[in-house]
Amino acid sequence: MTHERRKNDGGKLVKLKPGISQRMALDTLMAVSTRRWKATLVVESWNDFKAIQHHCKGLKILKSADFF
Repeated sequence: MTHERRKNDGGKLVKLKPGISQRMALDTLMAVSTRRWKATLVVESWNDFKAIQHHCKGLKILKSADFF
């Protein structure tokens, strides 16, 4: 994901805000576990999980606003 961020930012890697990389790591663990169980992940942070879904083929996500 870092390589993609660098490519999108024109070769420069913009420093992330504190705690973002840890949150993305935990979100990725949730995504991989959900995919392993062939379940659908209901999320509020849609953009983060769309980025993860790009790298985690077969992951099914649903916006929480559509679910609730």
